Amino acid sequence: MTRLGRLLIIGFDGLDPVLVRRWHLHAFMLRHRGRHYVGYHEKIYTPIVWGTILTGVAVEKHGFGPMEMAEIQARALLGNGILWRLHTIKQRITRRPLGLAKLLLRIRGLSYAPTPRLPRHLLEKTFIEELRGRGYRVAAIEIPAYNEERNEYYREQLRRLVHKGLPENGVQKLVDEALRDTMVRFSKAISFIERGYDLVFVYTPLPDLAFHLYPYPRLAKKLKLVVIHEQLGSIIKPLLTCAEQQGYTVMIISDHGFDVNKYDHSEYGYWALSRTPPYYIQLDIDIKKNVVHLVERS
Repeated sequence: MTRLGRLLIIGFDGLDPVLVRRWHLHAFMLRHRGRHYVGYHEKIYTPIVWGTILTGVAVEKHGFGPMEMAEIQARALLGNGILWRLHTIKQRITRRPLGLAKLLLRIRGLSYAPTPRLPRHLLEKTFIEELRGRGYRVAAIEIPAYNEERNEYYREQLRRLVHKGLPENGVQKLVDEALRDTMVRFSKAISFIERGYDLVFVYTPLPDLAFHLYPYPRLAKKLKLVVIHEQLGSIIKPLLTCAEQQGYTVMIISDHGFDVNKYDHSEYGYWALSRTPPYYIQLDIDIKKNVVHLVERS
């Protein structure tokens, strides 16, 4: 029986509402499901959409758009000293990259730059921070724009593979690595559920990563994408079973879908819920109030 006030959120990057139905992906079909519109964003980009889901506001209108994100990332890499001052002077002269960031990454022994996160005034608006502030126990595992560490690794590896021409062995290796990483993340989520946390929120960069690795897919590659979705479905089952046994409400969310014909993010994300949503979900900004209500049950 569902226990009031305990919620599991499973976040997928790029899980498409049309393909869930077309490919009969039953593992993601909870009792209630639908889609939410994200096409109003200037850029349908993972940290921006997840930041909006978390805060309930369009974050690019509040200081977290593509340009601000680049600045946050640069400051995290360059620090607040002379390098940052040189960077700001350079930006006034030219926006063309001069290779300083790559040089610093090599010097610091890093394989990718720090991931941009929401600025403090937006961070405080996230349902994660608001619920924690009200005394609820919240576990957040690799959430974009909030506390992600590992996801930028996959973005960087994707950029490198695209630059090299997407060799088949490299593509499959990265997909397999992401699937194993997803299993680890879901295992962590299970441990928090078993400890009775009020909100457990876990995210995976799949299937979006796979969509980008198989550009303009024909039949053979589409079959591979179906298989990857089925693998994700198998990985999610123990997590769903544990949540059901512990009486958790379950919510599945994706930030956007993926149009395999246009080879681009689609304008609708996917949502599914194991019980009736308290509020109508039409846009990504509608998700936060549903989450807060499901945990508080006020």
